[in-house]
Amino acid sequence: MLSERKHASTGASVEDCIRGFCAELVYDGVSSYSIWATARYGFSLSGQELEVFALRTIEALLEAGAVPALTDSNGPNYFRKLEGYIGSTTAIAEQVVKEICSLDRDPDHGSIWFYRFEPS
Repeated sequence: MLSERKHASTGASVEDCIRGFCAELVYDGVSSYSIWATARYGFSLSGQELEVFALRTIEALLEAGAVPALTDSNGPNYFRKLEGYIGSTTAIAEQVVKEICSLDRDPDHGSIWFYRFEPS
């Protein structure tokens, strides 16, 4: 059960970790790479548990005002909003998780990020 997991290095709970990702939006974007790496190596998650962790994290980031983005040296604050993600936060999170899971590999630094263009 996810709620009982503790991060291998920090001892943080899943909820604390998700709050930490959201707090990071004040300073920078959050990469899908970081989300998957934290799930896989910090919490030893795989399969459906990893997908649930990613979904919950992405929903929280979207609720905190972030949007799916890619890095772009010409974009505002070096990010460019990705178009085509529409619907509720859950629907968008599900789209992103499905897209990344279809890669048959973990995301890398060039994969989707979550960035808040306007402070909430």
